[in-house]
Amino acid sequence: MMATTQTVAWVARGVLAVTSITYLAAGVYCLARPDALRTGLGLTPAHAPARVELMAVYGGLEIGLGLFFGLCAVVRGWQTCGLAASALTFGALVAVRLVGASVHHAFGGQTLAFLAMECVLGAAAGVAWLWRVLGRGA
Repeated sequence: MMATTQTVAWVARGVLAVTSITYLAAGVYCLARPDALRTGLGLTPAHAPARVELMAVYGGLEIGLGLFFGLCAVVRGWQTCGLAASALTFGALVAVRLVGASVHHAFGGQTLAFLAMECVLGAAAGVAWLWRVLGRGA
């Protein structure tokens, strides 16, 4: 049974909304609790510029991505681009995290948890993107 264009659009919006919320929550958390980066991730920047960099990347960039994916979820015609961007972003995160974990022998619980989340969200975005492109639900 073929999915309707409306169903494909709702799935795309749902995947993008979950991605948006994930990035926004992570970004706001990292800005509100910068010490969590030190204790949770073991990042201990010694100088103020390094702390600013962590805030910009873990806070600002993630909030920016969250806002972008949120716009893609609600602006008509942006879903296909947003899904592709999400799939590529999560795909790159997974690839680099796997390489880093392999090189540094860091396949602990936290790494595996991030990998699982990134794989699920990336696969969901990729499947929804393919569904839109191949089903012409764009």
